[in-house]
Amino acid sequence: SMIEGFKKFTKNNPKSGYKLILAGGVIPGQEKALEDLKMTISKKSINRKIKYVGFLNLKQQNQY
Repeated sequence: SMIEGFKKFTKNNPKSGYKLILAGGVIPGQEKALEDLKMTISKKSINRKIKYVGFLNLKQQNQY
């Protein structure tokens, strides 16, 4: 998965300073999927390296 791949990357490159930006939203009725994703990230101890930003317009995308 993307989360597992990012964990491996950060483990092999601890000084990289990279963060994984998760953008977008939750489809109504799929809120549990987001909670499951957050739980997976927390269990892998990489939650400090992942940022949830929600929906972004074009101007906001340039900030990341």
